[in-house]
Amino acid sequence: MLFVYNLLICVLGVILLPVLLVVLSRAKYRGRTLERLGLPLGKGQHAFAEAVKGTANRPVIWIHALSVGEVTSAVPLVKALRADMADTVIVLTVATSSGKKIAETLLQPYVQRILSSPFDLRFAVRRYITAFQPDIFIQVETDFWSNWLSLLQKQGVPTMLVNGRISEKSFAAYRRFAFFFQPMFCSFDLLSMQTEEDCRKITMLGVPADKVIALGNLKYDMERPAETEKKFVLSQLAEQGRFIWVCGSTHPGEEKYIFSAVAQLLARQDQ
Repeated sequence: MLFVYNLLICVLGVILLPVLLVVLSRAKYRGRTLERLGLPLGKGQHAFAEAVKGTANRPVIWIHALSVGEVTSAVPLVKALRADMADTVIVLTVATSSGKKIAETLLQPYVQRILSSPFDLRFAVRRYITAFQPDIFIQVETDFWSNWLSLLQKQGVPTMLVNGRISEKSFAAYRRFAFFFQPMFCSFDLLSMQTEEDCRKITMLGVPADKVIALGNLKYDMERPAETEKKFVLSQLAEQGRFIWVCGSTHPGEEKYIFSAVAQLLARQDQ
């Protein structure tokens, strides 16, 4: 199955080659694209050189997060690892540019390097593995790729899924294409899921039960701000006796609906 998957990637690569050349011609995207290809060129060369600098004889943990949500989930894990394993090198890869920016804001002091993740191309993933020489690979929540996991397994690198979750929609898709997803899930040495229901689903997909454990949601382990800090923030946001409405995890375009709802509520309050 992996052979067919990579064959399809090659075919798509030929078809999309003109698009790739256009992307590489633009300075805005060139550095990140080369980095994700694992090529020792331009910005990618410096990023890889810095990533492996000083890692000799020190354990290396490679953590991967897809985007903003997964990076946020990884915060308590990374902080705990840094506190308990001060001499360990932690390298974080992130798939999206927005997620990488959040990672640089929240986790820069706790990791050695933050890089864009490789495309799921065998030569690109192999370059990352060679550069990092990880002692363990930790994937946060989702973003499963066949070549990543197969090459890590081939190199004997233990792999772990943390904060795993499976929605009903994803579960249906995983079951429909079990021939593709089951080998990936089974390649993990340990799968830490958010709930017992997630554990049930992953075992129904063929993962041995002794590899699966429910440890809750990492986001609940986030540090809460001190009481004095909360009071200060609230005092800056509103006067005493005023309501504060916080809308979190919004997506582009949703603000207009929020503002419309606020306007309607304010109109009712004035009546």
